[in-house]
Amino acid sequence: MGISAGVAAQLGWADSGTADKAFSFISESLRKTGVNIGDDGIRGTRSEASERIRASNFTIAGSISMQPNPAELVDILKWCGLSAAGTTYTLTEAVSSRDVTVDRVAKVFTYAGVYVNRATFSSSEGSPLSVTLDLVGKTETVANAATFPSLSFSAAAPFMHTDGTFSLVSSSRTPKSSVITIDNMLIAAFNNSQSAGFITTGGRRVSAEFTLPYSSSETDLYAQAVAGSAATITYAVGGYSLAFALASLQCPDNAPVVTNKNGEIVLQVAGIARTVSTTKELIVTFDSTA
Repeated sequence: MGISAGVAAQLGWADSGTADKAFSFISESLRKTGVNIGDDGIRGTRSEASERIRASNFTIAGSISMQPNPAELVDILKWCGLSAAGTTYTLTEAVSSRDVTVDRVAKVFTYAGVYVNRATFSSSEGSPLSVTLDLVGKTETVANAATFPSLSFSAAAPFMHTDGTFSLVSSSRTPKSSVITIDNMLIAAFNNSQSAGFITTGGRRVSAEFTLPYSSSETDLYAQAVAGSAATITYAVGGYSLAFALASLQCPDNAPVVTNKNGEIVLQVAGIARTVSTTKELIVTFDSTA
C-alpha cells in the first residue's frame, strides 16, 4: 500500500507507438471517459435493472499544460498544425496525430491517435511562456508500472514574458499578458464504433488577446479599424527566438472600465487573426538553436 506522487510521473509522445520524446509538464488531464446507457423502459418499478445496462461510446480527451523550452517547442508547433521549412513554420490544412504516453506511477497509460484541438500560448508578468494543449484521441491502453521508456529531457530554460517584444497597430507595446490560441475545430466521428473512428479538421481560428495598461500611449488601440492590422509577438533570449506574426488582427471594441479606486485601469485588446490575400493568418519564425 502507498500513494502515487505526481513528482514521479512522466510524459512523452511519438508520431506512432512507444514514446520516443519526453517532455516536462505542469499538469495533464488526458483520460478515457466512458458512459453506461441505462434502460428507459417502464416495468412497474422505480428501480433500475443492472442486467439491462450497456457500455456506450467513450471519449479520449483532456489537456496538457507545459512551460516548454525551445527544444520542446519544435515538436509542439508541428503537432499544432504547422509545417517547418527551415525556421519558418506555416499553418497547414491537415493536422497530424501523436501517441501520448503518461506514466502515472501505478500504471502507464498510452493514448493513440491524439490530435491538438486547441493550443494556447500565453505569458504574463513574471512568468514563463506557457502552452496548454487541449487534446482529443481515439483509444487508451494501460500497461504495468515501470514500463515507461528511458528517455532524456532537454535541460534548456523556457522563454519568459520579459523576453517578449510586442507590436500592435504599428507600435511597440508593453502588455501585462499575452495569449495566442490556435483552434483546429476538430470533429470526431464514432459511427458504429465505441471509440472515435475518425478525427478530422473543421475550420480553423487563430485568436489573440492582450491586457495592457490604459494610458495615452494605448488610446489608439481602442476603436480600431474593422480591417485590422498586423501584429507581432517575439520572444528572444540567448540566441533562441520565437516570433508569432499575425497577418491582420481584427479587434472589436472593448472599452476599459474602472474596477476599484486602488486598481490600475487596463485595456483588454482581443481579436481574430485572418489572412491577407495569400498570407496566412499566422506565421511562426522559430530559431530553436542557440
